[in-house]
Amino acid sequence: VRNYLTMREGSHNKYHYFAVIPDRQGNFVAANVYGRIGYPPKGVAILSRSPDQLQAAATLQAKMNKKMMKGYKPTTL
Repeated sequence: VRNYLTMREGSHNKYHYFAVIPDRQGNFVAANVYGRIGYPPKGVAILSRSPDQLQAAATLQAKMNKKMMKGYKPTTL
């Protein structure tokens, strides 16, 4: 699961990249990388770590929904 959200309104030029990735222990990590478009990422937030991929994806979707309510829009890479 990978999704890219951007906000390009007014002075905003931001992105959030969301992904569920497997770790070495066999768990699934829901992560969020964010920053300004055209610049290196500012940070990474681990949203959850779970042995269940669907649970990690649900956590990721909840965070994405909050960002979209703030005006971020899905964008294709």
